Amino acid sequence: MKRAVKRAVAVVAVALACTACGMGGEDGSTAPPTTSATAASSPAAPGTASADTVAWAGQVCSEVEGLGTSLRGVAADAVRGGDVQGALQAATDELTASADRLVTTLSSPPQGAESEVGPIRTSATELRTTLDTLQQKVTALQDASGAVGTVTALKGVTDAAKSSLDAAGSTSSAIRVVTEDSGSTLRAAFETNPQCADLIR
Repeated sequence: MKRAVKRAVAVVAVALACTACGMGGEDGSTAPPTTSATAASSPAAPGTASADTVAWAGQVCSEVEGLGTSLRGVAADAVRGGDVQGALQAATDELTASADRLVTTLSSPPQGAESEVGPIRTSATELRTTLDTLQQKVTALQDASGAVGTVTALKGVTDAAKSSLDAAGSTSSAIRVVTEDSGSTLRAAFETNPQCADLIR
């Protein structure tokens, strides 16, 4: 009976040791377990991505796609015309806030991905700049008077929204370029996160 108990204890000890191995480095070494905070801050091996990096990539994709959807809505509202000033102002306010969040997210890339995120951040910053122009056009619409003035202002909003939409497309393209690098940490992150599936096609 005692011998069976000892064997059971040994089996549990081996299982715990294997669990500790799984919490070590990606090469399968028997490094001691680390806290989740330490693991999250450690760079992943080339061509792989940590869970934190995958989550970060999903946030970027969600923000970029959300901006594109909202910009298409703004352009459609401007083309439709009518009493859309209030809706356009609310939409552009949210667009500006969303672009600010995107730039902030890109300004804090995961460890090991700093050198890869530069072109994406540059493109997102340019997108944010175009939204200032869009805001100005929406303000001009609110100040427009008469049918001709309103039509002209609506066209200005439409053109500005399309310029911002092109800039959002450039940001998406910058992300796709990163995914073409087979050794890229960000490629693995963007390909792993399902939120990025449509964006990187």
